[in-house]
Amino acid sequence: MMISVWVTAALVVVAAVTAGVIVWLALPEAEQPRSRERRAEYEHPDFADAAGFAVTAYPESDIILQERIWLIEDEVAELDFTIVPGRSARLRVARQEKMRRPNGFDPKAFESVEQYQIDGVPVTHYQSAGRMGVLTWSRDGFDCLLYAEDPEMNMLAGLAVPFVSTVRAEQR
Repeated sequence: MMISVWVTAALVVVAAVTAGVIVWLALPEAEQPRSRERRAEYEHPDFADAAGFAVTAYPESDIILQERIWLIEDEVAELDFTIVPGRSARLRVARQEKMRRPNGFDPKAFESVEQYQIDGVPVTHYQSAGRMGVLTWSRDGFDCLLYAEDPEMNMLAGLAVPFVSTVRAEQR
């Protein structure tokens, strides 16, 4: 009798876990969590207490609108931008050697990789038609990564100058 109670309990647990996995897999990709990264939302890009730095400058205009600010794993700042009309991009800033790549960023998987300079700063531009586009650069001890998961053609190339020339971070 005691064994059948344990077997029944085990079957209920297995059924519950299976149902949870099925429901999660049935969600559209947009509703699934982007990653398992630990994130904290901030009102301003000053992470002095948690990470020891602040993002002190970034572009804002009629077409580049800063929306949300995050700190990922107490090391990487991420600022979400709306790029008018109806696109988005994310800027990540971290101390050199502390950058975390966004999900789906594999430098070897891109069709096009270009390197050029903006204001004397070396920039690497990763692009594949219809997929994520990424810009990377470093300045003053910080690594920067701007990415768009669904960019329009040449969107990141158009954003390169305002972001690379404007973004600044400093130790706090």
